[in-house]
Amino acid sequence: MDYWQEDIKRRLEAFHQGRGNRGFAVSIKVRVASGCFCRSCCPVACGMIEEYRHSHREDPTQCEYIEHESGPELLLYLGLVVAGLGIAEKSLGIIKSAVDLVALIVKARAEGRRKGDKRPEPLVIVARGFGADGAFFERQVIEVDTERPPSKKAIKDSLSDVIQQIAEERVRQERKGAIDGKHSCP
Repeated sequence: MDYWQEDIKRRLEAFHQGRGNRGFAVSIKVRVASGCFCRSCCPVACGMIEEYRHSHREDPTQCEYIEHESGPELLLYLGLVVAGLGIAEKSLGIIKSAVDLVALIVKARAEGRRKGDKRPEPLVIVARGFGADGAFFERQVIEVDTERPPSKKAIKDSLSDVIQQIAEERVRQERKGAIDGKHSCP
């Protein structure tokens, strides 16, 4: 495993700790294709994000915002439906809040560029984490041209679809692990 994957694993494990085992942690990364997303290069965008976060507080038990030079990251804890495939109803609100914040980050980057921020590079939104089997995954959600950013609906649809796929895969992996564990021969 590469160092950066180990770093993500440590962050996700620390975030997941104490939250039970009927859910999982996932990272939503808004990554700069190249260059950076630091405060000195993108003061307008970072200021807009900070202002938004100040008036829209995340639930620290369900969402954590981490600022990186390569772009913001959200750690989400998503509960799974016990019977069936999918995400628990409580987690749908977390996903909506995450979508709102990701859409604001995209808007802030585009608006910041128009108002003098130095970095014009496109953004890539990815969902990443570790499956029930411990394997690392990274799924591209959407690529963002900051000159022509996608609508909030396009971001919502893309991010929600990817998160739902990850949740369904997670439930299948957990079920398979439970079945394999029950039927294993000595």
